[in-house]
Amino acid sequence: MAIETISYTISAFVFLVFFAVLLTDKHRGTGKQLLLAAAFSSAVWSASISIQSVVDSYFLVTQFIEVAKNLVWLTFVVSMLSTAYSHGVSFDKNRAGLIKIFSIILAVMAVVIFGFSKLDLQAESDGGFLIAIHLMLAIIGIVLVEQLYRNVPSESRWAIKYLCMGLIGSYIYNFYMYSDALLYQRIDPVLWQTRGFV
Repeated sequence: MAIETISYTISAFVFLVFFAVLLTDKHRGTGKQLLLAAAFSSAVWSASISIQSVVDSYFLVTQFIEVAKNLVWLTFVVSMLSTAYSHGVSFDKNRAGLIKIFSIILAVMAVVIFGFSKLDLQAESDGGFLIAIHLMLAIIGIVLVEQLYRNVPSESRWAIKYLCMGLIGSYIYNFYMYSDALLYQRIDPVLWQTRGFV
């Protein structure tokens, strides 16, 4: 069995277990709902790549699932960051806060995508534009997690320390992999295969 299949199958299983554990938690609120959505989307994404590896075929939909997964995680981080700021974006009962957060993320993405499109990244590879989007999401994730950790009160940092370590590790790995892919116009197969373990 290929390393890729093993790593992404383990990743899907771990995220499904995390999702099941979250379902048993009695806490309520938008933060928990976003964390549930993030865990489930990560499990679906890992499973789709594992299936892709087993059937030995490439599905473009997995790239869009990854973008959706990253957007859900970014929304979760922004929701936590909003509570850390004294005058940040906040959620209200009619979910207008969620719409504001998505609007901010989409606006940033639109500006960066427009900039990337001017660089003609698809000149050598049809996947160059998707690679640029993934790289951009990794950079945004690194910045948001760093801001989250810095803006949480020092006495509360222990509660989010491992979450931040896990997220920042994943974003740094993605940044390295996709910057390498953007530079050489191909994704390193070793980095891709072992990413499920991260």
